Amino acid sequence: MKKIVLATGNKNKIKEYQNLFSSLEYEFISSEDIGLSLDAVIEDGLNFKQNALIKARAIASQVSYPVIADDSGITINALYGFPGIFSHRFMEDYSYREKNSAIMHMLENCSNRRASFHCAIALVYANKEFVFEGVARGEITHREFGIDGFGYDPIFFSYQLNKTFAEASLNEKNTFSHRAKASKKLFEFLKKNKDII
Repeated sequence: MKKIVLATGNKNKIKEYQNLFSSLEYEFISSEDIGLSLDAVIEDGLNFKQNALIKARAIASQVSYPVIADDSGITINALYGFPGIFSHRFMEDYSYREKNSAIMHMLENCSNRRASFHCAIALVYANKEFVFEGVARGEITHREFGIDGFGYDPIFFSYQLNKTFAEASLNEKNTFSHRAKASKKLFEFLKKNKDII
């Protein structure tokens, strides 16, 4: 079985990828599993696509396997796209419950609560680079809903699901999430190019 390295230490992301790609004959291993860390990697890109490529290149330079890295985050219309590429680094030393509370507080007097989750997945192998992107549209709720998911999922109400990502099952999220949409494009690419990757 062919190996692909996921440039992440996030166990939730690995679980989602394994579920999404279960029908393909690839074994997904995390960069942490092979002793590689992204701690020293500086994500100084201007958008999700650039940051995904920065992470993928950093790991690809150290392994012979294809490498996948993603960068994702939430953009909020009333906050001019904030936190965007800083979604993970926003209030970095605080829990997501506290981050979610802060964002809801920022929108306290806003009628426009529209938001989008974005995901860019970079695939780097044999000096070739590809990026697959997905967007999920919705709005920020007034309080947290649901116990599943992670990060900003409890305050993101998905228009397609008619519930928050944290209220959705893994199968529902893997159909309509930003990562699912980008992953489907990657899935089709891997399926068509399985002989060379």
